[in-house]
Amino acid sequence: METTPIILCEGEDDEVFFRKLITTRDLPAFDVRGPRSEDVSGASGFASRLVALKAETGLESRRVVMLVRDNDTDPNGAFRDLIQQIREAGGYGVPDAPRRLVASQTSSRLPPICVLMLPWDTEVGALETLCYPAAAQRRPLIAKCVEDYVKCVYSTEWTEVKLAKLRMRCLLSGACPTEPNTSLKYA
Repeated sequence: METTPIILCEGEDDEVFFRKLITTRDLPAFDVRGPRSEDVSGASGFASRLVALKAETGLESRRVVMLVRDNDTDPNGAFRDLIQQIREAGGYGVPDAPRRLVASQTSSRLPPICVLMLPWDTEVGALETLCYPAAAQRRPLIAKCVEDYVKCVYSTEWTEVKLAKLRMRCLLSGACPTEPNTSLKYA
């Protein structure tokens, strides 16, 4: 029976990021899954994906299902939303905080659930919030230009999440001259 933990991601960028992180850092195997249709993608798609997961043969042997979601501008609200979706899916354990492993109280067939909030438990942000500092360190000259550009476009009213996405997109565009439209999942 397959025991590999499952990671359910919010989107394709997250899926590619985790696959690459696991390979690059030589981490143990994980079955990383992004959404497969527009109907179940994004932060609101976890409930239906958890319901669909119940139909998988051998699910009971999986060690854990980890849900990965961005905190965006409201970490507590994002976590509460994800917990509500776990409840809506029915039968799974419901964590009371990020990074807590909780087994189902009603079904031995469902693996424990764990929630990972990005960039970290109660920090505002998203995957780009994690990626930009590392990318900026690798490309400091481009990063300086990106910071100048951020100031130039009067982004003082932007949320931290939007600023992180702006910075990451600009740095990638500058670092990929043959294809400046490269997104995070292809970088």
